[in-house]
Amino acid sequence: QVVGDHELHGAPPDRARGIAAADGLLLIGCPGSLERVLRESSLLTCLKLRTLPALNDPDFVAALREAGLVVLHHSASSADLATVCVQIRRQTQRPLAVLTAGESADEDQTVAILAAGADECLPASTSPAELVARLRAQLRRDREYSAVQRGVCYEIQGLTVDTGSHEVAVDGRRVDLTPKEFQLLA
Repeated sequence: QVVGDHELHGAPPDRARGIAAADGLLLIGCPGSLERVLRESSLLTCLKLRTLPALNDPDFVAALREAGLVVLHHSASSADLATVCVQIRRQTQRPLAVLTAGESADEDQTVAILAAGADECLPASTSPAELVARLRAQLRRDREYSAVQRGVCYEIQGLTVDTGSHEVAVDGRRVDLTPKEFQLLA
């Protein structure tokens, strides 16, 4: 699959982790005014901010894998946002918020984006206070989910599945799986 100019395939799955391990907020295509608002908010006391101008940025894949939370702005790509969400979801299960064009969200577009895997879909004109509150709620839910997932490990006839670290090994050799492959196995 291609996102921006990047072909995404066979990436190792996310690690189930709390904020401390996945400590990055990735803004893709967001205007400088939004970046300033987030820098000034208390949200960034626990997160490092990383910005990319568009999906075709050479650091996109690495940044996506390191992010604890992803915010995708409609200006990041000319591609359909729902399609971009599907492709991002194949690489990461971290919280994903999408900011759409316009003053209010189009219902059909919102439904398509959420069905494609986004955790939030808001118009880009959403107030900074509401956006920060929603991002903070996504981080809280992700942290709680990650805490539940830590440390559960199954071993069956040479197959080891660690749901906490999302690692799989066969006879001691690590096997890289996509998030969907891991989900089906676990």
